[in-house]
This record gives sequence, structure tokens and C-alpha cells, in this order.
Amino acid sequence: MDGTALVWINGDFGVGKTTLAKRLRSQIAGSALYDPEYLGYLVRDLTEQQYPDFQDWPIWSELLVACAQRLVASDYPMVIMPMTILDPVRRARIAQSLGELDIDFVDVLLLADDDELRARITNDILFPEDPERDQSAQEWRLSRIGSARRLLEAGCPGTVPIDTTGRTVDQLSETMVSLLPNAAHR
Repeated sequence: MDGTALVWINGDFGVGKTTLAKRLRSQIAGSALYDPEYLGYLVRDLTEQQYPDFQDWPIWSELLVACAQRLVASDYPMVIMPMTILDPVRRARIAQSLGELDIDFVDVLLLADDDELRARITNDILFPEDPERDQSAQEWRLSRIGSARRLLEAGCPGTVPIDTTGRTVDQLSETMVSLLPNAAHR
């Protein structure tokens, strides 16, 4: 897969993974934005009885890697994957599987100060048409603040931590581009 790169942007909910991924996609011609959460939406209805969180369903991890593999086998110079996976065992298993693909693999963990992350989540409206659902999602995301730091403290070999506190998406994008293999951002 000469010249193909897969960039996994991990981090707390609300830290800016998707925003950064969209910025990178706009900067890197021909790149693909791959959000495995949509795979989760597809399997969620099948798993609600057995697995409240689709990430707990073993096939979801397999699908995540299989789809990434198919995308990098395409003509994309880079596949950008924003996805929060903060369970250390699951994250390590997926990172290992992705790292074994015949590609350049960049594994990034976005971090933010708890107060800034709380402000980002509080100001982010996910479901403007459904205030009750939005409030529930906000509370859920707020309850998980600090998970990325705990993951980093538990050990993430090969992961590049990037502190987003006080930084703009343009500044973060510059940092990300500096981490990419040259072939991916010609």
C-alpha cells in the first residue's frame, strides 16, 4: 500500500476529533473520512439486548478493521478515522490490528483540560430538534471527561498525545500534518 496512510484520531467525547478530521480531509486532496461510529449505528439495533454499547460487540471491532482495510486498499492517499475508543484492552486490540495493515499508521490521542472540555461539551448542541435527547447526550459525555488521560496513563504504545487546550483547529491541523508520512500530504 505504498503511500497510503491511516490516521486514527482518538480522545474524549467532545475534544474535537471530528472537527479536526474534517479539517484534515479538506486539506489533503483525495483523502477519506471514515467514522466507524456509523458501523455502530448499523449494529446497535441488533445488539441492544445483549450489548448496551455497540463497542462491546466483538464483531464491531472486526468490522471497524475490515472497513479500514478496504478503504486503504482503495485509491485514497489517506484515510482519517475519528473514533473514541477509551477501553484500554479494546483500544490496544484495535490499534494492533490497524498497525498490522500494510500502511503508514498514525495513532493520535487528543487531550484537553477538563474545564475546557466541559465548556466545549456544554456549548455543543448535538440534537437541536430534541432538547431532551441533547441534554441526555451532554450529561453522558460530561460523565466521561478524563477518560483519555486515564487511557494515556494506562499506557498506549505508539500513540501520539496532542493537547488541544487553548488551540485552534488550524493549529491542531498543522500539528497533525507534521506527523503524517510525506506521501499522504503531497
